Amino acid sequence: MEVRHLKLISTISRLGSMTKAAEELCLTQSALSHQLKEVESRYGVSIFTRVNNKLILSDTGEIILEFANDILDRIEQMNETVRMVKNSELGTIRLSLEAYTSYYWLPSMLRIYNEQFPNIDIQITTENPTRPIEDLQNRKVDFAIMVYEPQDPGFQAIPLFEDELVVVVSSSHPLASHETINLSDLDNEKILTHTPKHEHHKVLEKSHSPNELNPDRFLHIASTETIITMTAENMGVAILSRWAIQPYLDSRIKLLSIGSDEGLKKNWYLVSIKRELPLHEEQFVRLLREYFAHPGGFLKLSKS
Repeated sequence: MEVRHLKLISTISRLGSMTKAAEELCLTQSALSHQLKEVESRYGVSIFTRVNNKLILSDTGEIILEFANDILDRIEQMNETVRMVKNSELGTIRLSLEAYTSYYWLPSMLRIYNEQFPNIDIQITTENPTRPIEDLQNRKVDFAIMVYEPQDPGFQAIPLFEDELVVVVSSSHPLASHETINLSDLDNEKILTHTPKHEHHKVLEKSHSPNELNPDRFLHIASTETIITMTAENMGVAILSRWAIQPYLDSRIKLLSIGSDEGLKKNWYLVSIKRELPLHEEQFVRLLREYFAHPGGFLKLSKS
């Protein structure tokens, strides 16, 4: 049975007349009768009976009509939902953040975005933050904020801002008297990090050989706050983003630049599968770029 058959049965039942139903469906009466016979032949039953010149549903017809109306309602809901998604009136943006420390700046940006697109749901995934490329490839997320630019041409990477990778040590650590250090100074240290060792190398190897970093061991810890606390207690040192750890800075720790006074720079990117973005995703990207270009005046800028 096709959708046209469902519409036919529903219309005839509502109007009680083949002539009126044919007019509403823009069919000839002959074509309407032919389609009805197709359905009745398929099931081997009569769907309508004529009572006082009016078509009345048979018992079987009542059952078919109930399903027909349910299906037609669902199709209408589907069409309306597709229309709303197409026009950015409804939808979801799934965002992955590679750095656990990135969440503190999100509320102000999302509040502004929600004012413009109140029916777009922003979902922040924390399931697999150290491997965002996998989630993008598997379509588990739409965007990932990452510290390196993928080389795969199937991805598009939008630069957001420049950051510095710094070494975090306790104020009582012997290295705390320095302003800059070399990676070799971390030999035999315990590195506290929330990303795997190979993820650090993707940043470090741009200006340093990975072999320059030979710590006693890496200790993976999910919580940045825990990393800072352990560092402050001299239980290890950390290599983290200067930007991302701003909310956690206090007198218990010292930030050291790597290699020179200019430090080890890196870029943060907004990465997605290469594709044409719908309006609500384009606006999301625009607001992100505004935030990182003017973080201090972001609220004022975005409302103007």
